[in-house]
Amino acid sequence: MIHQDAEDLRALGERASFLPLKYQAENAQLKQELVDLYKREMKLLKIIDKRDEQLAQVTSGKSIKLPIKKKQVSRPADRKEIARLNSDLEYLQKRYEALKNSKLGRLQLWYWRKKAGN
Repeated sequence: MIHQDAEDLRALGERASFLPLKYQAENAQLKQELVDLYKREMKLLKIIDKRDEQLAQVTSGKSIKLPIKKKQVSRPADRKEIARLNSDLEYLQKRYEALKNSKLGRLQLWYWRKKAGN
């Protein structure tokens, strides 16, 4: 009986020493995922800000400067490019809203407000 109890305690001690390592690895993985999500959201926010500026220019009647390759693009290609950019904008806005409304997104917005001192 005593031998069995000692063996059980030893096995429990081995499992208990393994748990922190498991949680450390999981914690490190989650931290990396969070950093990757922060970077991705920053890129998305920059794109959204750029598109918002372009939209504001269009609605105010000013011409916008779209990045054009060295060769001038023909008129039908311009329409295709504008359609593609609009669909990209809609997609990014949907993704941003989804991220903003998620738990992680709310946490990130809270963190930024806290970091900014608001």
